[in-house]
Amino acid sequence: MTEQELIKWGEVQYLTGRLDELVYKAVPNVLDLHGSRKLDVRVQKYLDKLKAVDQIAYLSYVTHRINRHHDKVRGQKKMDELFESIIAAVEDPALVQRIRDQKSKYSLE
Repeated sequence: MTEQELIKWGEVQYLTGRLDELVYKAVPNVLDLHGSRKLDVRVQKYLDKLKAVDQIAYLSYVTHRINRHHDKVRGQKKMDELFESIIAAVEDPALVQRIRDQKSKYSLE
């Protein structure tokens, strides 16, 4: 690997790390619309930089993000099915309500 390739690889690693940090740590914790807009601008800035540095790395990152979302949705569907099968077996209405409340806390909607 040449020095130029190492620098490019390091920059790609840095940018993808910053994107992951912003998307998965900061986004869920932003409660106001103004903060959310600032964060969206920062995410877009890093996506643009990644695209400028290496087109393949950018496409790989976007594809990876889409796949992670699909995995979460698929996992959520499995959990919903499991919750429903548990609810069907439970006779206590208070426990059924607690299970439904817990289920709604962790849904992706």
